[in-house]
Amino acid sequence: MAARFWVTGGTGNWSSTTNWSATTGGASGASVPGSADTATFDASSGAGTATVDSSVTIQTLTMTGFTGTLAFGTNTISVNSTGTVYTGDTTFSVTGTPVINVTSTGSTAITVTPGVATEANSISFNFTGGTYTLTFLNTASNSARSISFTGFAGTWAARTNANTIYGSVTLSTGMTFSGSSGVTTFGATSGTQLITCNGKSFDSLITINGVGGTVKLVDALTMGANRTFTHTNGTLDLNGQTLTVGTRYATGTGTKNLTFNGGTLVCPAANTSSFNNGATSGYTLTAGTGTGKISMTASTAKSFLGGGATFPCTLSNDGAGALTITGSNTFTTLANGVSPTTFSFTAGTTTTVTNWNINGTAGNLVTIGSVTAASHTLSKASGTVGSNYLSISYSTATGGAAWFAGANSTDGGNNSGWVFSNATTGNFFFFFVV
Repeated sequence: MAARFWVTGGTGNWSSTTNWSATTGGASGASVPGSADTATFDASSGAGTATVDSSVTIQTLTMTGFTGTLAFGTNTISVNSTGTVYTGDTTFSVTGTPVINVTSTGSTAITVTPGVATEANSISFNFTGGTYTLTFLNTASNSARSISFTGFAGTWAARTNANTIYGSVTLSTGMTFSGSSGVTTFGATSGTQLITCNGKSFDSLITINGVGGTVKLVDALTMGANRTFTHTNGTLDLNGQTLTVGTRYATGTGTKNLTFNGGTLVCPAANTSSFNNGATSGYTLTAGTGTGKISMTASTAKSFLGGGATFPCTLSNDGAGALTITGSNTFTTLANGVSPTTFSFTAGTTTTVTNWNINGTAGNLVTIGSVTAASHTLSKASGTVGSNYLSISYSTATGGAAWFAGANSTDGGNNSGWVFSNATTGNFFFFFVV
């Protein structure tokens, strides 16, 4: 194995011996690093452009202290060693389509440390095989462009730090995503970042924070049980897939959009902010194609903090635990997937719906009430609400629609606008005597 150091000389092509030395800052003329060699760019390498004029394979690549530009074009760099195979920092820039392939097929641990890079200077990484333990994005504030683990059957080691990804992520069916308390931020400011999980849990805190960018699910994304999903900037497109968050889905201060396109957001945790639109400013929701859904599945009490937003989707209580809905929100549909269960609304608020699909069954009433001993308001502009097997109290039904609780429902008192009988069918028969 030979160590090679980049020095300025010649045309600046990787393939030219005039640009390589056997020592840092030394004389040029050393052989171009090959598959058994290491390549280092450091503070003695100058500030020029190093052009990767063909795809290359080396043992390791170190980019520390280099202040020039690494120009990839459409070529790639492959590293096939063990230990620390790539190290980068903030001092150099990249052009072209920067891709580094980690091609080891063994089981010996590998470390990849990209360093902090801007969106424009981030590098994509492909992990194409092996059963090793990978330490990747595991130091403070590392960043990368797209990441693909296709073919990788090892373990992506647990992380405790915050990292930013500016491109897409593809997990492998054979890999292990070790539980991580670190934050993975999707931060692209343009274009679409794709997340493909291939059945693997994305066991990390996740933040969407790319101003003007879009993050789109390719398949189902399930987070670890204790992981929070924070939506701060950019569009999250569920794309007909299911996103199952951990502790909660929460909004952060910024301009953010949740687009359903027939997808489902599942909030399975039992806590006071399972869905928390706490940063209401700049938050919009888009139905897109199909019918979207927010599913609250905890078997014990949970809360939906809507923040007064308009939700062009179904909000469904799909767990036996009581669902508390705070704020004066608007929903396309309110529904339940189980009974018995409970819907509690904040007193003094108005919840507006297009469709009311809440029903219990015999012996399993759905309770409709207020959080405190004061009335809430339910509003539907027109049509007829036909429910049954409800237990209703402190509820004012209004808006222009006819609200029928059903003949098997219970009037718990302090209600207005509810009719405790079955909805009329609207069929009339006339008899004429001649």
